[in-house]
Amino acid sequence: MFKKDQGPCGLKVLERGVPLRESRIWNDQTNYFENQGIEAWSGQVPFYVTSNPFIANSYANTAIRFIQDCVKNKTYNATQPFYIIELGTGSGQFSYYTMSRLFELQKNLGLDKIDIRYVMTDFTEANVKFWESHPCFQELLKNNQLDFALFNLEVSKDITLIRENKTLTNGTIANPLIIVANYIFDTVSHDAFHVKNRRMHTSLTKTTTPVDNLSEDGQLLSMGKLTVKFEYKNINASNYYDDKELNAVLADYEKTLNNTNFLMPVGAIKCLRTFMDLTNKNFLLLSSDKAYAHLFELENLGDPQIASHGSFSLMVNCHALGEYFLKHDGDVIHQSPRQGLKSSAFLLGQHFDQLPETSQAIDAYLTHFGPADYLHYHQFIRELKKESDMKTLATHLNFCRWDPHVLRFIISVINEKIMSASTIVQKTFIEGMKRTEDTFYYMPGAHDILFDIGLFFHTLQNYEKSLYYYQLSQHYFGEQFATLGNIGHSLYSLCRLSEALETFKKALAIQPDSEEVQSWIKQIESEL
Repeated sequence: MFKKDQGPCGLKVLERGVPLRESRIWNDQTNYFENQGIEAWSGQVPFYVTSNPFIANSYANTAIRFIQDCVKNKTYNATQPFYIIELGTGSGQFSYYTMSRLFELQKNLGLDKIDIRYVMTDFTEANVKFWESHPCFQELLKNNQLDFALFNLEVSKDITLIRENKTLTNGTIANPLIIVANYIFDTVSHDAFHVKNRRMHTSLTKTTTPVDNLSEDGQLLSMGKLTVKFEYKNINASNYYDDKELNAVLADYEKTLNNTNFLMPVGAIKCLRTFMDLTNKNFLLLSSDKAYAHLFELENLGDPQIASHGSFSLMVNCHALGEYFLKHDGDVIHQSPRQGLKSSAFLLGQHFDQLPETSQAIDAYLTHFGPADYLHYHQFIRELKKESDMKTLATHLNFCRWDPHVLRFIISVINEKIMSASTIVQKTFIEGMKRTEDTFYYMPGAHDILFDIGLFFHTLQNYEKSLYYYQLSQHYFGEQFATLGNIGHSLYSLCRLSEALETFKKALAIQPDSEEVQSWIKQIESEL
């Protein structure tokens, strides 16, 4: 027997016959991020793909070249800042990597007099508070190079800078804006469509979940237990939205696509319309996401699949975004076809043929060998790490800018082989470890790469350095048994016996049955 609004096996029908853009799942998504705060990025929501030093270097180079072009083309007001607005910042790791490289490039290129302000945004106040107190951002805040804002992509109509206490409106943004949107358009609202025999249909949702996946007040407990199916309804593509350019994109698809399903990123477009109003259609958008960027990729697709990973995401139709920009007399460059991550640059107010520095940077850093290529290459090296020689591993780490995430997966092999490596290779790794330290960005639940670096120097019997990194590890991750044990051994090797004894006693308090620690304590007490 089934109860009302309940399907077989205890399934609750949450909604039926609703356009995807109006589905309740978007509110559930918002609730998830508000409830989780920064913890959402502690092993739940994936973010490394668009939060690594390689992609940050790509964006920083593109942004600084765009600023150079604007200065050269005299579309620059020297009395006002260049703002770089990052949408849906999340963890803040990408922001830190990008700003580190951006302001380094600014100095190296002699652009010190240009006021560049990076603005990290999110709709979750807890995330902003986490960034405000993060040690990586304190120098940037002191230099007035960084600000924060609460901004909801689909709701907010202006941006209020928290530190500067200034609202960016149509009259206060003097220079072309740079907008960064990574792994964010895939999590805001979409519409779904079905084309068959050159006829356009909207795809209406039927959303169900197990009854025990709902709280007493009807809140969803797990996004992963949602099931969304679609039924089709005939529509007139030429007047479906109250946006003539978006209708024109939809009508074009009705003429060019056949027997397929596709998504329209209406949440992203709503956000971009806000920025069109704020800037008088004058901005550069850099975006990397799970996406379709070319028309042929939209052919012969089944119903949209919702990927669950704490939150959920859908494939972004970046081709539609590009067409939307073109219909607003803008410009677009999509990376050449790749599997996986797609990177695109969208432009309003100018065209890329007017921006030679920007175009060259996009070609070099996003389309020629871009973030998607880097990820494939990194995975290849990661799988072959044990077979790789030390020169190859050092080359890879140089290439990825001594990324802590990359080092994490190959450090065990490095520590096994470092003693037999040549002096020059050892020197490469020794210098590189400092670069990894400088790149380290603390997150709750993060892997303790500082401990790993301590082990590296411990292996080399460089006890001053091993002690430094173990203590740095302890600063971020607290007193751990292994860390205390290695600190004790490093102190002993440096003939600091009293400190070593005290440290080993702390380790023993954590793990009282450790015979190794007991032996060290007896030996040091005897020597003292």
